[in-house]
Amino acid sequence: MIVLFAFAASIAMVPPDLSHILDPDDYPAWAMIHNESAAAIVDLLIDPNGRVIRCQSGEYFGSKQLAKEVCGLAMGKRVGPARDPAGNNIHGVAHTLLQLWLPDTDEGREVANLKQASDVVLTVDRLPGGATKAEAEVVAMVDQTGKVLACAPSDGKVDEVLARTVCTASDQLGLKSIAGPDGQSVSYVTKVTVELTTKPLSPPPDSSGSRPR
Repeated sequence: MIVLFAFAASIAMVPPDLSHILDPDDYPAWAMIHNESAAAIVDLLIDPNGRVIRCQSGEYFGSKQLAKEVCGLAMGKRVGPARDPAGNNIHGVAHTLLQLWLPDTDEGREVANLKQASDVVLTVDRLPGGATKAEAEVVAMVDQTGKVLACAPSDGKVDEVLARTVCTASDQLGLKSIAGPDGQSVSYVTKVTVELTTKPLSPPPDSSGSRPR
């Protein structure tokens, strides 16, 4: 498998922009009346025009009833479309945390402070500076068969050495083929947050030559 490592500063490949997928006007009136806040981990499929055409909800936090409505609120929304390395609009896939919270409630503050865990954990031999753990965010283009065709840092703030390490191990990112609305697989661009951790050192052998129990 050949992966294009697109590390040029002028890279055009971008994941979907979800910064405005939910706004205050989306907050259900009943949830505001009852001071309900919630967050849900969702998997989104966005068409090349930037329209959310699929939403599947997984783990949730806070109000169960409100969390169940998150996908319904996201469906049909327009977001910034994903772009392939040539700058063309393409399907986008996002695994993300969507939050609705009221800042003046305990539950709302808890929901607001939630942080999404890394999508993947990769174990490596070593990291720059002797670190034992690091995080890198990359953007990948995946073809209809689930193969990664291109991989790059998500933005200029990502360490290129770490990004290259992640992209070299792109077959370990768990990216798969995705079916569109018609059931046919589509090529897509997605963002992946990866935690890199070093292999634990084995304890040295004791004087008898056997490892301590």
